[in-house]
Amino acid sequence: MTKLATLSGALLVKLSVFVKRKEGLSQEDFFRYWTEHHAPLFMSLEIAKSNVIQYVQFQIEANATADLGKLATIAPFDGVGIFYGRSSDDLLAIFTDPEYLARAHPDEANFLDGSAAQAMIGYDFDLTDA
Repeated sequence: MTKLATLSGALLVKLSVFVKRKEGLSQEDFFRYWTEHHAPLFMSLEIAKSNVIQYVQFQIEANATADLGKLATIAPFDGVGIFYGRSSDDLLAIFTDPEYLARAHPDEANFLDGSAAQAMIGYDFDLTDA
């Protein structure tokens, strides 16, 4: 098996945080705020600059999701924040960092339902040629 996420041959850890938008917020406004305001705020944190190798947002596409709903149960989330780092310790340290707690964490209440967030941490495996 080939581990997909690497940096100069070193294995990267992946943290996926599944999120739901704040009640009353349109999907369009949710994605706009998450992309244009929260992501730059988060990535301006010193700990994010040092501990996050890559930050990706997975944003659902409404029409394709509706089609998928005919084939499978749809997960009750609007998107996934995906963070790659050198270690799980590096990634988890972000969420107890004083600057994160003072600046980024309070901003989350502006666009997402924090009580609905769920997360997983692990590794990507590329099985394309399996």
